[in-house]
Amino acid sequence: MARILETLLAAVIGRPKSALTVLLLVTFGFVAAASLNDVEVDITQLGREDSATVQTMARVQQEFDDPSAVVQVIVDAGPGGDILTSEGLAAVSEVQRHVADALGEDLREPTDGGPSLLSLPVLLGLDERTPTEDDAQDARERLRAVAAQPQAAALISGDYDADAGSARATVIVAFLREGLSEQDRTQAALRVQEAVAETPEQQIIVYSQGLFVEGMLDAVRGEAPALFLVALLAVLVLLAVTFRSALVVGVGLVGLAMTVVWTFGLAGLLGPQGLGWIGPLSQLAIIVPILLVGLGIDFAVHLMARFRELSAQGAAPSPAASGAVRAVGPALAIAAVTTGVGFGATATAPLPLLATFGVQVALGILCAFLVMIILVPATQALWGRRLAAASARRRRRDSGAQPTGRESARPSSGVLTRAAVRTADRRPLAGLVVALMLIGMAVLASVRLDTQFDRSDFLPEGSDIEATLAHQEELFGSQIIEATFVLIDPPETRADLGSALDRASQQVAEVEGVRVSGGEAQIMARQAAESDTLLWQIRTTAGDGGAEQLAEDLAAALDPVTQQGAEVSISSEPMVVAEMNRDLAEFQVRSILLTLSIVTVLLMATYRLWRRRAVLGVIAMIPAVTSAAGVIAMMWVLGIDLNVLSATLTAMAIGIGVPYGVHVVNRFLQELPMSTPEGAVSSTVGTTGAALTGSAVTTLGALLVLSWSALVPIQTLGRLGAVAIVVALVAGVFVTPGALVLWARRAGRGES
Repeated sequence: MARILETLLAAVIGRPKSALTVLLLVTFGFVAAASLNDVEVDITQLGREDSATVQTMARVQQEFDDPSAVVQVIVDAGPGGDILTSEGLAAVSEVQRHVADALGEDLREPTDGGPSLLSLPVLLGLDERTPTEDDAQDARERLRAVAAQPQAAALISGDYDADAGSARATVIVAFLREGLSEQDRTQAALRVQEAVAETPEQQIIVYSQGLFVEGMLDAVRGEAPALFLVALLAVLVLLAVTFRSALVVGVGLVGLAMTVVWTFGLAGLLGPQGLGWIGPLSQLAIIVPILLVGLGIDFAVHLMARFRELSAQGAAPSPAASGAVRAVGPALAIAAVTTGVGFGATATAPLPLLATFGVQVALGILCAFLVMIILVPATQALWGRRLAAASARRRRRDSGAQPTGRESARPSSGVLTRAAVRTADRRPLAGLVVALMLIGMAVLASVRLDTQFDRSDFLPEGSDIEATLAHQEELFGSQIIEATFVLIDPPETRADLGSALDRASQQVAEVEGVRVSGGEAQIMARQAAESDTLLWQIRTTAGDGGAEQLAEDLAAALDPVTQQGAEVSISSEPMVVAEMNRDLAEFQVRSILLTLSIVTVLLMATYRLWRRRAVLGVIAMIPAVTSAAGVIAMMWVLGIDLNVLSATLTAMAIGIGVPYGVHVVNRFLQELPMSTPEGAVSSTVGTTGAALTGSAVTTLGALLVLSWSALVPIQTLGRLGAVAIVVALVAGVFVTPGALVLWARRAGRGES
């Protein structure tokens, strides 16, 4: 580590202009690489690729109708209205004509394996003429015998009253032709949306996966820049208040901008359009630059603070810059690696978007370290006199003292320092006991946390897409149509599969959660165009919570089919979500243990090689472990479930908390040979403690910005991340010094 830093210093301090030029050229290169990034926000594709449930769903989409190749148009007569009157059916027929005209050649031909349009007028033979009252009465009679028309039941809103023959809404399903790109499908749905916008009397809602994705993208595009700018402004203001230097603020701004560019450039190079090692950007990408703003500025804060301290002692700009890197560079490197590991642990997450998110943040932390370890000392070497003069003026203004030529930086004697020193000196075990109690509370809380993946959490609050899906749920339940798919692959030799299918359908009708009409299950059966595979699309009502039980019951009901040698595969979106919930709960435990193990081993090995004291690595972990415990305890207190992001936050909290322990241990070891353990604590808290407080405040400001997000998981991440920062700071200032005093007393005063 020392050799690498010395080599870097020789290049940066010796030729600062060249170092800054190279840094700028590399940044321009990453700007070009960032254009390779793809954005994917389809939350229905979050399951594990090796999951049988996910693979079955993929087969359904590939071998039968791809849900993204469908446009659904709801015709709503409004509260108290009835769509099954002659006027209502006439309105549906009119909307259907607008849909067909808008889609034109993009509408699937009936000869391609299915209908072009599926609607009540089509099923009831009313699509070629204006329905009369007799037609409406006939429709009501036929719908009462819905067992003969199972497709019709799937097209009517959940308030259908068989006795009155009334329903508030219906849905028109338009099938798009094969070969259309995702962009073409979205454009087709937008044309439909425009065509039905002026339809009178009824409320028309157009939905497709393309429109859903476009709505999510619009939300991300609109929210990401605003959140990033607010976070950046908050950090820069805090920098200005702390250092009172426009140059420092400028360096921070340039460094953070470069960090973000490098991170997204690497993401582009490693993503689907590059090497293909990581996935595309997702809606979680809006968090990445904000986290980098909060965490990346820490490297600059510590380098700037130590430079200012050395300048106050009379060091010239270049030696002060070199001294700052030598003093805090190793700690910064350790912090960068361990923080990266904390975030990188999410690479093992069962959800691809979480794995990619963790890798992106880990790369960003390393980019921040590399940028700041070059940019800050190079800038200090070039403009260090201005920084030193500004620091001197600020000290004279604050103290009213005259310059003395060589001033020594004295540790602060404020309330924080006195309290920390008193605790470490008189009650060194007190902080450890409190930390252990918090950890014990977290262990108990962890077994009581529920795991909940709610797809609606990824819908921006107040957005059009949220309103659309809420309206759909009001009319048709959890979705327009909740369906469970059963793929039946017949054996090479069919014995009596037909009668087995009949018996199975009768048993399926008795399964709880299956919609039944006229005593029969609502099953739409189709056969694949290029194989003998049979698809049963069963209309169900189990939702995410009952999906796994429904799958078990359906498997039992389909036993007559499997006994004939057929292979049966069952899947649904609620089943995928239920599986993800289980995976998230397992990942929560795995990620914490993995992160703790790797980071602890890294720190122990580092301090064994560096200081010949492996136990110092354990002491440096105190803020990280306490921070993770604080997050879990707060989730329990506030009733926050484990979700897509909170399940990873405990591992992230370990990465966030490690630098607080590393910097305190590092400074304590530097001060101990020249002082008593108590004096070393006083100097450490007064200098490095102040820098830690500054970095904590900047990180806190950036994370709290996330609480303004329109996405609930991101709000939760911001708030719990703030808890992680506060707990880590308190543990770093009050608990770690006590542990260091105990270690120093046991090891012998002045030993390093």
